[in-house]
Amino acid sequence: MEQQQALKLLNSILSEIETEDFSSLREVDGKIKETRMVLSGCDLQLLSDEMNSDLDFSANSRRVRLEALANYVRSAIRYLATETGHNHQNIQSIEERDEEPFEIIEHICTRFHLIAKQLSNRYADRDTLLCEDEYDVQDLLHAILHLHFDDIRKEEWSPSYAGGCSRVDFLLKDEKIIIEVKKTRKSLTTKVLGDQLIIDSEKYRTHPDCKKIFCFVYDPESSITNPRGIEKDLYKHEEDFEVKVLIVPKGH
Repeated sequence: MEQQQALKLLNSILSEIETEDFSSLREVDGKIKETRMVLSGCDLQLLSDEMNSDLDFSANSRRVRLEALANYVRSAIRYLATETGHNHQNIQSIEERDEEPFEIIEHICTRFHLIAKQLSNRYADRDTLLCEDEYDVQDLLHAILHLHFDDIRKEEWSPSYAGGCSRVDFLLKDEKIIIEVKKTRKSLTTKVLGDQLIIDSEKYRTHPDCKKIFCFVYDPESSITNPRGIEKDLYKHEEDFEVKVLIVPKGH
């Protein structure tokens, strides 16, 4: 399938998702199947594979499945629009959609596993960046953030908390957002992870340039049980402060 044709089909699917009322899960699943066929036919098999492992498509909720599908379709449209230079009126950049910085970060992290997998599949097994530890994840995320943000401060010191100072992984000074990065490992149990994120959010809250904290947990082995429960429990939204946790990918 030619990319122009795929782009047209994906825009049509997105329009249906955003405007039509799907009355049953069967109708939603039909649209999911249609999307996978389009992706598989235009060199976006990795994105289709990612959909196959996304548990949002197993949720007993039309809304959850449709929201997940819309996100994948938008990602595919952005990619194909860049590849073809197509200027369809329904295709807009992140900036044109006026997305908030927090939403941009969430979008990047949601697609992070797909990017990491693609980098591991290089021509003739050439050297690449494999996300084997937290520093690898930070390096790759840092590079991607430069697509959307200018002032990215790495390992910024935070003020004293409980008698000691600590470093934040990334500070977006203009946006007043701190990004904390974790990568799962055998010693990082679900309980330990939760405790660390709670402590980190309280420490970083004292930073003078922090109004929001985004905690990105990369879990390629899907070792965290009940990731959505952790995200929900640790989410905090107050008048002048917000904490959001995103675990990717979700294997449970």
